[in-house]
Amino acid sequence: MNGFYREGEYWTLAFNGDVARLRASRGLLLLSRLLERSGREFHVLDLAELRGSGDADRAEAVLDTSARRAFRDRIVELEADVNEADLFGDIERSARARGELDAVVDELARATGLGGRDRRTASDSERARVAATRATRSAREQIAQALPDLGRHLRHSVRTGTYCVYAPDPTQPIDWQLTTPTLDAGTLHAPMPARLAIEVETSRRFVGRVGERRMLDEAWSAGPHARPVVVLVAGEPGIGKTRLVAEFAGSANRDGALVAYGWCDEELAAPYGPFAEALGHVVELAPLALLEAHVAEHGAQVAAIAPVLLRRVPRAGDRSTDFGADRARLFRAVGSLLSDLSRQVPVILVMDDLH
Repeated sequence: MNGFYREGEYWTLAFNGDVARLRASRGLLLLSRLLERSGREFHVLDLAELRGSGDADRAEAVLDTSARRAFRDRIVELEADVNEADLFGDIERSARARGELDAVVDELARATGLGGRDRRTASDSERARVAATRATRSAREQIAQALPDLGRHLRHSVRTGTYCVYAPDPTQPIDWQLTTPTLDAGTLHAPMPARLAIEVETSRRFVGRVGERRMLDEAWSAGPHARPVVVLVAGEPGIGKTRLVAEFAGSANRDGALVAYGWCDEELAAPYGPFAEALGHVVELAPLALLEAHVAEHGAQVAAIAPVLLRRVPRAGDRSTDFGADRARLFRAVGSLLSDLSRQVPVILVMDDLH
């Protein structure tokens, strides 16, 4: 299954069996909206959901210097592609290249005024068009570096301008997973939290730590047959504690565990920050029937620190932030949710930088 969905501050992208995670950006959000309604044209004002910024008189360049350079480079590439296709008699390739060449030339002409000067834009529609084009182009460049096949697919199937559309080849339909997969379908393979997955995917090969890894594996093996297990991983900064836990968590995840992750910040900007992060992942994945039963028994306590519960179960109630008023009920509700879920799928809760 091909995927394009957000997990917190990262987007998970999957295409043709390859997976990558990119930090959230406006361009990725816009692309996801286009993928959600394949073949539908969006006006840039609808796509950007502008509300009237009050700066309608401000003008800006339709294309910046780097964008104009990229357009001209692409024109040279396409002209060479057309010549080569004509040389070998490849009519289909020639027509495809000519079509893109005409579109690129038209776009560059729209951005150039008399004497080759930049054309300026002042309307909401034009500013939205420029912003959407820049954002999606930047996102596609990032995607192409991480997943070349997906980058090529989006380059040929996404068109931007006053109207934007995702229009893939109708003879080769693509099914997209555009929301975080849940366990409702009975699957035992929940996606890993993006932070832990990136820790493994962007690092070199894991070696050593045989004894420590064995201890974690033994704790994991004992978990289903005993009370909940707590393991503390300690050591000097930079020695690889997070990487060790990430490797273990990835292995347990492949064996069927649901892994949740929370990172402790020195400033702790939000109450229960690491638990809010971990619970957000849990609530995204938990079966809907379990969440509805939990809300019926415990009300909106969990929603106070994991607002995503209100999206999955709208009747969860008021999003209260008065944590001190009934802290015991909040703790009991969180513990009950994790306990109920662990009866259906093993749960591993990772708290990073707990010190």
